[in-house]
Amino acid sequence: MSKTVDIENRELISAEARAWLAQIETGELSAEDRKAFRTWINTSPVHLEEFRLFSDLSAQLNDLHSLIEPLEAREKPKHQYVPRFVAVAATIMLLLFGTVIMFQSYTVSPDTVTAYTTEIGEYRSITLEDGSVIQLNTGSSVNVTFTDQTREVLLDKGEAFFTVAKDPSRPFTVFAGENAIRAIGTAFSVRLVDSKNTSLIVTEGIVEFSNTLKTVPDNAISSETPEMPVEPDLPVRVAAGHGYSTTAALHKEPVQVLDETVRQSKIAWTEGIFDFSGTPLMDVIGEVSRHTELNIIVDDPQVENIMFGGIFPLGDIDALLETLPHFGVDVKYVGSKEIHISLAENIE
Repeated sequence: MSKTVDIENRELISAEARAWLAQIETGELSAEDRKAFRTWINTSPVHLEEFRLFSDLSAQLNDLHSLIEPLEAREKPKHQYVPRFVAVAATIMLLLFGTVIMFQSYTVSPDTVTAYTTEIGEYRSITLEDGSVIQLNTGSSVNVTFTDQTREVLLDKGEAFFTVAKDPSRPFTVFAGENAIRAIGTAFSVRLVDSKNTSLIVTEGIVEFSNTLKTVPDNAISSETPEMPVEPDLPVRVAAGHGYSTTAALHKEPVQVLDETVRQSKIAWTEGIFDFSGTPLMDVIGEVSRHTELNIIVDDPQVENIMFGGIFPLGDIDALLETLPHFGVDVKYVGSKEIHISLAENIE
């Protein structure tokens, strides 16, 4: 009996998702409609899952339609790149919060060294000569080097998501701090916190995570002992759906299996959104702070472990902050650049 109820519930949610998508595509949503949709999509992860499914189908139909457009229409230059979270979903965020995050597109030629950066609150997508794509998160920087034998990216700071085109003759290697991530054809994200702190999430294929230190530290070498190479640890193979970090490597910890919800939350920025689900508020504030010039100060440590959830566009921090009172959190603005977070006085 419960199985039948579950199926019926899923069918109902699917019908609601289709209805919302149809209404959104008309472009006719009132303020009350926007509020109702925001409530609906935050009710359950299943709602988001179903909406994404039908958004993807809608986008595929749009792609098929573009194939029969006149040639001159298809050859018009495109100046913007819409993230994987389809155009309809991006439109929804615009309607809901008045902001849409667009990834600007760039192309890198072979045999060049090219630097790309993003400022706080800025995001970019770089299409390489081989078809690989790099998506840069807020406040990030990479140097791309292509030769006939290698494809190398130096992540100087921040975070990037890589979708690597297969080319067995030219390994694709990302250097981040003291570590290297090597792939042939795969998709993964790399975040560099500092030179010794790197984290990896693999969404497709398999990559190798290794340490790149080549020599003994200077303070360990005497005048009578020439500098000798250090044998690096063997690469750790990390498959799709798994994560790994410098901390794990240091302590010889195994590769971590990532729950789908956790994985989706960590790379949601590639779709132009924050996606929090049962996340400690302190972690939420830490993540949000990377995307804004606002100085967010926690005055009351009691709020740090409040569990928070919701989906918000990257470019509309105010929309996220406006929901905090519903979690018993007080938000006070001090001037235009400072925010103080504390436990609401009337919380029971």
